[in-house]
Amino acid sequence: MVVDILLKQLIKLARRPDTAPSVMDPGTFIREFRTVRLGIPRQLGKTTALVALARSEPAIFFAPTSPLARQIERIHALEVIELTALDNRLIQSVIVKTPITLALVDEGLDLLTETQNKFYALLSRMWADNQLDRDTFVVVLVGT
Repeated sequence: MVVDILLKQLIKLARRPDTAPSVMDPGTFIREFRTVRLGIPRQLGKTTALVALARSEPAIFFAPTSPLARQIERIHALEVIELTALDNRLIQSVIVKTPITLALVDEGLDLLTETQNKFYALLSRMWADNQLDRDTFVVVLVGT
């Protein structure tokens, strides 16, 4: 419950209307102004809090590995994109119907640079295609 409250407050802070990607590319803007990073010890409800957020507003859920992605899908009945599987074909094929307000990444604090670059490339493409709500979109990375 504490994790849930903390995440909601951090998301609220990141949704500042005064920031806009004026001279920077969307990936850099999202990384610098709209990304919340939160390290929390194990077994305190990180995944449960992310799942609750995913169910409360339009979100896209990511996990760094296939086993974690499949576990979240099985237990919580959510579609999860595996970050290590991101490639140009997948980046171009992700299409959503409703503008997304949250990108949630479970165990996302220790991503390799290459994986981070692919992740933000996907978000840049989605930004350009108006699949992200430009006023409220926030990335949430949680991990231990």
